[in-house]
This record gives sequence, C-alpha cells and structure tokens, in this order.
Amino acid sequence: MGLVERTPTQDELLVHETQSEAPAEGEWVKVALLDDDSDPLSPARGVAVGVLLGGIIWGAILWALS
Repeated sequence: MGLVERTPTQDELLVHETQSEAPAEGEWVKVALLDDDSDPLSPARGVAVGVLLGGIIWGAILWALS
C-alpha cells in the first residue's frame, strides 16, 4: 500500500457513503419486489421446507456415519 498524501475530510467521506448506499437506477424494481406480502403463509412455508430439508440432510449424514 502506498502512502496517503492527505486525509479525507468528514464531508468527503459522507458524500461517498451516500452515493454508494443508493441502488442503481434499474435496481429500484428489484428492491420493491423483495417485499411481497401477498401470501401471509409464505414465511411459514419457507421455514417448513427448510426444516424438512435439514432433517433429511442430517438423517443422511447420521445414517452414513452409523
């Protein structure tokens, strides 16, 4: 790493931070679609599928070890 000639000021750091936090212009649609609450049972269904798959995987691991 090279030497830094000068230390950036707090204002310069805040400008870079706010610019990098905003999604690109085409990504607004993706962000809006992530919060889809049309099916209230969707989270429960996801948890149930995860528990089922995890149980199958752990069962296979324990079966292989025995």
